[in-house]
Amino acid sequence: MGDKNQPPEILKWNERVLEAVNTPPRELRQPFATWSVKRLWFHMRALGCPFGHNRIRRIMKQGGLRFRSTKLRPYAVHLDYAERKGKVQDAYRDTDEDHLVLVLDQKIFLTSVGMRGRQWSTSIPTIPSHQWHNGKAIMLGVYDVKKDQIYHAWIPNLKSQSIMKAFTNIYRLLPSHKRCTIIMDNYQGNRAKIFQKSLRRKGIKVCWLPAWSPHLSLIEAKFSLVKAEAIISVIISGVRALKMHVTRWIKYYNGARKQLYPRPKYALG
Repeated sequence: MGDKNQPPEILKWNERVLEAVNTPPRELRQPFATWSVKRLWFHMRALGCPFGHNRIRRIMKQGGLRFRSTKLRPYAVHLDYAERKGKVQDAYRDTDEDHLVLVLDQKIFLTSVGMRGRQWSTSIPTIPSHQWHNGKAIMLGVYDVKKDQIYHAWIPNLKSQSIMKAFTNIYRLLPSHKRCTIIMDNYQGNRAKIFQKSLRRKGIKVCWLPAWSPHLSLIEAKFSLVKAEAIISVIISGVRALKMHVTRWIKYYNGARKQLYPRPKYALG
């Protein structure tokens, strides 16, 4: 690794850095690759590492690896794809009827529906106006894999508290069960401590997936149906409001017409 003409002690430390990244310690259960370079350097310096953090960054570039300068994430997020896929398939194959398998995801809809390509557009909102947030509608969806049913709730924003409140409301509607596994992506609202604590209290296990995972397409297909139902309900309510407005206008017009042109007394009928 690197220049072979270096002293054997330096080469030994180079291998030790790569080994520390690839094999996380048992106490932390966190891969070092999720740490920042400076944080790893403090750890290596405590072990007696003779060089600085810039040298560690150079070693990692030579080894084809890069550090992430983000906060520590759950270890399950960084599992290999084959291991993640196996966990999801095991959750699907569980034959226990009392074991719920849920897929949780968030979706953002636009304020209006338009078909510009077909030379027409409309400003029909997908949901009522009081549920908009900055011109967008945000929905939390929970998909029951075994019963092929989706539960949804509209939320004002993507903060962890609003996600937790919406999920607790949805969780009450679910059937009785002994075990529950939730498949979700590693969005920061899902990884929040408040939300994770509420899941642990309910005895729910979490299977982490990366964003844009093909396993999340199960719930993406259902989102379009929810959006279509919301649009149809708004169209129906709009038609009813228009009908009521037209009837009022006709009554007003007929009343004004009778006042302007009263019927003569000698009129027959």
